[in-house]
Formats: sequence, C-alpha cells, structure tokens
Amino acid sequence: MRTLGSRFLLIVLMGVVVPLAVVGVWLTRSAERSGRELLHQQLEQELTRLARSVEDRARARAGEMQLLANNASALALLSGVQLSAADSGYLGDLVRSLGPAITGVQYRNGVEQLRWHTELGDRTPSDSMLRPVDGQRISIALPVRSAAGVDATAMPARIGTVQAEVLLSRIIPLDSTTLLAAGAVLALHDSLGTVIWSSRPGAVDLFDSVGSEWERITRPVSLAAMQLELLAPVAPFVEPFERSTRNGLLVLSSVLLASMLLSVVLTRQLTASLRELSAAASGVASGTLDRTVRVRGDDEVGQLAEAFNAMTSSLRDTVAELSRQRSLAAVGEFATLLSHEVRNSLTSVRADLQHAARHVDESHPGAPLLARSLDSVRRLDGTVTSALRLARSGQVARVAVPLADVLHDAQLIVQPVFDEREVMLAIPEALDITLHQADHAALSQLFVNLLLNSAQAMPSGGVAAVSIERDEQHVHISVHDDGNGLPAGTAMFEPWRTTKRTGTGLGLSMAHRIAEAHGGTLTLTNGERGGTRVVVSLPLYRQGPAHSLRDAS
Repeated sequence: MRTLGSRFLLIVLMGVVVPLAVVGVWLTRSAERSGRELLHQQLEQELTRLARSVEDRARARAGEMQLLANNASALALLSGVQLSAADSGYLGDLVRSLGPAITGVQYRNGVEQLRWHTELGDRTPSDSMLRPVDGQRISIALPVRSAAGVDATAMPARIGTVQAEVLLSRIIPLDSTTLLAAGAVLALHDSLGTVIWSSRPGAVDLFDSVGSEWERITRPVSLAAMQLELLAPVAPFVEPFERSTRNGLLVLSSVLLASMLLSVVLTRQLTASLRELSAAASGVASGTLDRTVRVRGDDEVGQLAEAFNAMTSSLRDTVAELSRQRSLAAVGEFATLLSHEVRNSLTSVRADLQHAARHVDESHPGAPLLARSLDSVRRLDGTVTSALRLARSGQVARVAVPLADVLHDAQLIVQPVFDEREVMLAIPEALDITLHQADHAALSQLFVNLLLNSAQAMPSGGVAAVSIERDEQHVHISVHDDGNGLPAGTAMFEPWRTTKRTGTGLGLSMAHRIAEAHGGTLTLTNGERGGTRVVVSLPLYRQGPAHSLRDAS
C-alpha cells in the first residue's frame, strides 16, 4: 500500500530530483561543446592572424621577384635566346640583390624545361633545390610573360616561370607560434596536401591520423600555393569546463541529497502527526474518548490536531451529558414507580389511621400519636405527589412558600435520624422569609436530603448547623457538618454516585435538580475547619414561567 509519505517523496522526486538530474546531464554534455566552441574561436582568431601575416610576407617576396620576371635578360632567356655571359652575370647580381629571404632562383620555359638557375651560398645546383631543405624552405613561382605586341589591350603570352627558393622563416613568423593555444600544432601543406613543415618536429603523421579529440581548421595561402592547418587538442579546453561541471554536479548532488534527507525528515514529522491523529481517531471510534494529540505547530496539521482535540472534548461533554440525561431519565422512571407504590401504601395507611382515630377518644393517651402519624402521612403524601409531578412534567409549583415552614417540615422528618445517631441539629428561625412561586414539598425534600447526608456523614456527638443569609434578590441557606468532608474529584451531583456503602447516589442529584428547577443553585465545598458545607441559593422573586427540570439540564 502506497503511504502518504511515499507519495510526498515521489512528488519531490518527480518535481525536483528528476528535473535537476536532466539539468546535470545537459551540463555534462554542454561542457565539451562549450570547450570546443571556445577552442574553435581561439584557433580561428589565431589562424586568421597567421594567414594574414603569411599572405603579407608572401606578397612581399612576390614583389621582390617581379624584378626577376620583368627584365630583358629573362624575356630573352625564356624566348629561347642563349644568354651571354654578361646577361647571366646580370641575373646573378639581380638575385643576390633581393636580400637574404631568397636563397635560390630558376627559370623554366613554357614546357617546364629548366633554362637557368642559381643558388646563393656553397650549395650545388640541383633539380631538387626547389623542394624544402630540412623543412625550412619553400618555393614561390611567378609567370613570365612576353612583351606587349601591337594590340596593347591583349594579355601578354606566358612564356615561362621564375621560381624562387624562399626561407620559410621569412614567410611564416615562427616566433609567433608561441602564442598559439596550448598544445596546438601549426602545419604547412603544399598544393598536393603533403605536410612540408610543422611547428612540432615529427608530427607529420599526426595530421593524417587526427581524430575527434583534436580540433582542426585550415586556411589557404594563394601566392605560395600552400595551405595552413592548425590543430589543437580538445582536452585542455574541455577539461576546465568538465571540472567546473563536475564540481557543480557534486554541489548539486549534495544539495539534492540534503533536500531528500530534509524531505524524509519533514515527511516523517508530517506523517507522524497524521499517524498519531489516525491512531487517536481509531481510539475514539472504539470508544476511548480521552484521546488527545499533540499540537506540533500552527500549520494545517497543527490546526487539524487542535480541531481533533476540540472535537474529542466536545464529544466527551456530549457523551457525558447524554449519560447524565439517561441517568436522570432512569431516576425519573425509578422515582415515578417508587412514588406510585409508596402513594398506594400511604393511602392504605392513612385510611387505617383515620379509622383508628374515629374509634379513639381525644382523652386517650394514644390520640396525639394518631394525630401526629396522620400529619406525617399527609406530609409524606404531599412529597410523593410533588415527586410524581416533577417526574411527569419537570415543573415545580408556583405558589408562595414560607421558608420557615419548609425547614420545619424537613426537621420533623430528619429529627428521628439525628436522635438515633446522637447528632445535634441546629436550625435558626427563618423569620418572615417567603419564597414566591415555589414548591413546598419539593423544597422540603431538598433539605431533607441535605440534612440526612449530614447526619449520616458525622460520628456521634457531631453538630449539623444551618445558617440563613439573604440579600435583595436571594436567600442563601447553608448546611455545615463536622464529618470527614468530600473526597477530591468527587462528582457528587451525578446520579448513582455516592461515597456511602448503603447510599443510592440519588439524594444530592435530586436536590441539585430541585434547586435548579427553582432558579437557584446548590454548591458543595469542604469547610475551612473540616466537614462539608452545602449552600442552597434560591431567588426570593421569580418572573416568567416556572423552571423545568428538563430545561435546567
């Protein structure tokens, strides 16, 4: 299975590495081409300069040879006239007057027959004298034409040639070859393409076997019937380009490697966050709602992590609320069933007590007990009736209720428990405080639950004290006991949660719901000197419809 990390690396590979690899190949191939182009340009410039210099020198030699071609003795000689000693001496003096560049001269008639020759120095005249000697001399030939006839516009006829043996050093500036490109070889070819001289001794065979590793260019020298050729090895010029390319490729490869390593690291970090998110999401899907992920930054992945944590927190709250609603629904159903059964039993008990009271005289010692029992049954019946109303509609009654009556009824119910446990209950006078639009039975049940919890939480000899404070809008009733206090982190208002072995976990939950239904609050804290302190805050005046137990949830 292709992972997100592999896909990301593939994108980097196709989008960065492959194009850079293509650029690297192009740079490698262009290095040789660039070196060859630079070498060719240098050779072109150098050979052009040399060819121009050779042309100028050959032209100068040809100008000197015009004296040999345009004189009466030469015309007579090539016309077939036998030279006299004076004419021969004249030609010899003329040759010697031309300077050191020309070392020998010969005249040939129109059929290439040698008619006269001379050589300066001690060398013996020979037909081979016109070939370079030790590769240091070349020959330059000029046509000799007859004198103009009657028609001055006609071209004079060619009657022969005068050939001069010229020192090569006077034609080719040998000292300038040091300016050639590195490793370059300069050669001089005759009209047949034979190498007659080269700047590198023993390099004649090189010009016949040169390959692609050499760059070569040629230039003709028309006056001397020669051709200049310049060879240069490509490697010295290509090598710097290739070295630069290799260095560039090395740097490029290092950058690519670093980029790939960085991409791998970043990809692992990115996919690690996504894997963590995936694992957390799987945990949430399996029911583990306390999973959270680390927020590694403020980018999109970090925002996704924050959104996931917010989602799981909201989901936990929603699930907790649903659980609480289900628990409350169960409490309501349980209270309805219990209240119905208790009410039926109370109806029978009340009927029996009323029947017994009709048969007992008022002076009988048991008459007060019967009267008090009937009052307790009526009070309990009212409590059950209120519980049924709360269970069915979630509403409380909207009548004026004296706070003193509520606390008095609650005290009558719980006093036997306090006496049995030998715990003191101190309730002050509630004065004339009246709660408007309240439910007497529900509030009595609220304080009964609170006082019973205090009695059961204290050892013998403890004291449960009730204090009352009021302001313009609310009355605050506090119940403080001498018990052990609340354990840390205890959710006391959740249904079925209790710290007592025989408790049901419904008393505080119902008390909290009754307080909320009256628009008030109920808070539990540990007292400063130990024990538990419960504060019920109820509004003195309420406006609008009665609070609903369901709405308060």
